[in-house]
Amino acid sequence: MGRELDNSSNNHWIEQFIRHRNITSLDRRIVVTLIERVLIFRDRWVEIVYRWHNEFEWQAELVEQAQKLLSEKEAV
Repeated sequence: MGRELDNSSNNHWIEQFIRHRNITSLDRRIVVTLIERVLIFRDRWVEIVYRWHNEFEWQAELVEQAQKLLSEKEAV
């Protein structure tokens, strides 16, 4: 866990995803807010890279580690 958990500025990305969680169509504002880039490959494969994808992965790892610790405590 090389990063510190900061509840102020680092959670801006969570607020953006919550704000847009029930969208039914995309407009320019939503795309600019949530998507960092769209990669289109020759074999008709598309990759969407979201803004804050590293923060999401980091948070998911924290949750996984916490679940492991809880499981180990319950086993003792």
